[in-house]
Amino acid sequence: MQNEIRHVGKVKGAHGIRGDLYLIIFSKDVSWMDQACQLTLQKEDQSFQNYEIEMIKPYKDGLIVHLEGVSDRNLSEKLVGYQVYVNKDLFQSADDEPPYLIEIENYLIVDKTLGELGRIQGFSSNGIQDLLEVNVHLNGRSFMADIPFVDDFVLEINHEQKMIVTNLPEGLLDINNESED
Repeated sequence: MQNEIRHVGKVKGAHGIRGDLYLIIFSKDVSWMDQACQLTLQKEDQSFQNYEIEMIKPYKDGLIVHLEGVSDRNLSEKLVGYQVYVNKDLFQSADDEPPYLIEIENYLIVDKTLGELGRIQGFSSNGIQDLLEVNVHLNGRSFMADIPFVDDFVLEINHEQKMIVTNLPEGLLDINNESED
């Protein structure tokens, strides 16, 4: 099941008296919400619990949702702190749209000057832009690098070959690798 869902946020609080929940969405991107019909919640190391969505709408940095079976504030307060997951199939961009980060996870990064660098292991942000966390193998060395996922650096995204071709500025990888020297 865990391969079929993606962690998107957490239950921040109860909202109102009818059992609505306020969810913080980490990316602040809720464009997928109209296709969502189910949420999966998990508290710490407990099992996953699936809930049907009865109502969902954007609110501040997240969403207000009403889940089937959560009918009053007391029940919604018990869910505060739970982690929120949704089906990963919600994150599929159209051909003319930028990809969701999940769509390019494990893609190979190939720089036009440096050649094959490594695969995308995860994602982070520096507050300004998304960063691709890449396990770089270069010149006999391995290190983790944060590569900005910006139009200026990305030449091509090839979904068939699961590869991203980049043109990274000289010295960008040296910043990530300086602790190795």
